[in-house]
Amino acid sequence: MATRKGKQFRGEAVQTDSSAKMKKIERESEKPGCKCSCCGKVYPMQKGNFSVSNSKLFAGNGGYITMCRLCLEKYYRQLVAFYDGNVELAIEHCCRLFDWYYHSDAAAATVNASLSYSRIMIYPSKMNMAQIKSKGTCFLDTLRDRRDRILEIGAASELGADPEAAPPVDEKIVKFFGFGYTPEEYGYLYEQYKDWSTRYECQT
Repeated sequence: MATRKGKQFRGEAVQTDSSAKMKKIERESEKPGCKCSCCGKVYPMQKGNFSVSNSKLFAGNGGYITMCRLCLEKYYRQLVAFYDGNVELAIEHCCRLFDWYYHSDAAAATVNASLSYSRIMIYPSKMNMAQIKSKGTCFLDTLRDRRDRILEIGAASELGADPEAAPPVDEKIVKFFGFGYTPEEYGYLYEQYKDWSTRYECQT
């Protein structure tokens, strides 16, 4: 008969619940470090080394994105150069990648960031501002906001309210090309579509 301490069950010693809990906690403490999906470096902990995300895409990763802060900083600087110094577009690009909610007010709030941190390092904390957090948490909320704004502009134009503010966009056009474009971009897309469809045979 086994000599381990515990209750007897069918002639064999069984561990008690308290010892089982202790072993479970011990296993959790032995989890390996957090690996950056970009550089491959393993960090002992996520806090302080990875930026947070409220997206469900990163819920299983403790609410942290998988790119470490050092790699995020390097990539952000590449984006700023790609967008000819337009920091807002670089931040929005990161929001698309990490499913962050993008809002111009949150981006503007990073302007006075400490010189020791770039604006992309500050942005995740600005998403927690009350006036921003109430609007959305992921990039899909950003697209919904833009869709609603475009439809509002179209409705206001039909009612004769400030028709010069922005060109109206028909809801059918928005649904046809998808959400996320400006009124000017919708106008360009529709004109291009009409031009191509008249010059080429389009069965669908």
